[in-house]
Amino acid sequence: MAKKIRWSKASKTQLQVVINYLISNWGINVTEKFLNILEKRIYLLARFPTIGRKSIAYPSIRQFVITKHNTLLYEIQDDVIFITEIFDNRQQPK
Repeated sequence: MAKKIRWSKASKTQLQVVINYLISNWGINVTEKFLNILEKRIYLLARFPTIGRKSIAYPSIRQFVITKHNTLLYEIQDDVIFITEIFDNRQQPK
């Protein structure tokens, strides 16, 4: 059974930053493509929560690549996947 997805306040803000960047620099078509990929990845993650790689520094945190530029950090909590962060792969996560 698929798990529920919950976004932290910080991850929602970070996602909005990504969306704003894409709209401003690449246009609506690229932004919509990114959102479609994100939706498919979230669907996959909800069904296969252990698909992401475990963090070495924080074993309860997993990483899941959305695109070559963006990765989600998340925790599995009972029947919920809690997305803690979305970051640009060209930067170090906080």
